[in-house]
Amino acid sequence: MGLFPDDALEYKMRSSPRYSISDNVYISTTHPSDQSIEMHSESSYAPVHPARITFCCIKAAEKMGETPIADNRMVLNNLSAQTREKFAQKGVLYRRNLNPHFGLSWQEVFQTNLRSEVEQECKRHQMNYEWQDEDSLILSWSKPAIWKHPETGEQTWFNHGLFFSRYALGEDILSSFDTIDDLPNDTFFGDGTEISKEEILELKNAYRQATVAFPWQEGDVLFLDNMLFSHGRNPYQGERKIIVSIS
Repeated sequence: MGLFPDDALEYKMRSSPRYSISDNVYISTTHPSDQSIEMHSESSYAPVHPARITFCCIKAAEKMGETPIADNRMVLNNLSAQTREKFAQKGVLYRRNLNPHFGLSWQEVFQTNLRSEVEQECKRHQMNYEWQDEDSLILSWSKPAIWKHPETGEQTWFNHGLFFSRYALGEDILSSFDTIDDLPNDTFFGDGTEISKEEILELKNAYRQATVAFPWQEGDVLFLDNMLFSHGRNPYQGERKIIVSIS
């Protein structure tokens, strides 16, 4: 496939529920149909991230259900110089609280039932981990927020700073947790300081200005350079089936 090789990868370090329909080909997400999915580049938070992502529309929704896309170079340019510099200097610190009560379990995220395999994976990628009990695991690690594309050399916004942020959640969801430490995901600057609500709103606006959307038609295929482009999902009505693979 030239720039899009057929060496499809397994989804590891998952952040949303999905299930496989064949070897390394998945339903895009089983996230509730009445909710939006924030813009993100696939697995940009993960220690090892995919370079490319491919979508195919098997069945288009009756209403909406678009997969909006944004040029991450434009997202970066839409940020203020102060915010760009702050993220460039500090990067992003990710915190995940994996438990069976809200969000994904560690078994689903790591695709294993063996704690020893999880620990090996964390050590291999310099991720901090802390078992709370048999079912609960807290992870933290940091990555750059702005990357140089390995082929084009361009600077691009590539992280899950918005997607995992507490401020990306609705107030109804936030109010259901006793403390922010109970949240399944959250993000900070790489030095552990807070990414403010105002800065998250600036990120949302930067994505919004760079985003375009198109109506899916059955048989459509969308190829994206995962570092140069981000994607999301609009709410929808009716049956919708979009399959995805990463490489």
